[in-house]
Amino acid sequence: MDEKQPSLASIRQQLEQLHQLQREQSAQLEQWRSLKQTLEQTLQHWPYQPEQCANLQKR
Repeated sequence: MDEKQPSLASIRQQLEQLHQLQREQSAQLEQWRSLKQTLEQTLQHWPYQPEQCANLQKR
């Protein structure tokens, strides 16, 4: 057997690590999505619109 060839066990281990990373990233992405949604909702209910803020600064 060629020494440079990775063993099946190590390939399986790397795949498992990749899957674990993917799961973690999916969870993080989900957190970001909900945070983004919360921020967008907050902005919608904000009393001042950006144009009004600009007008206030001009005075």
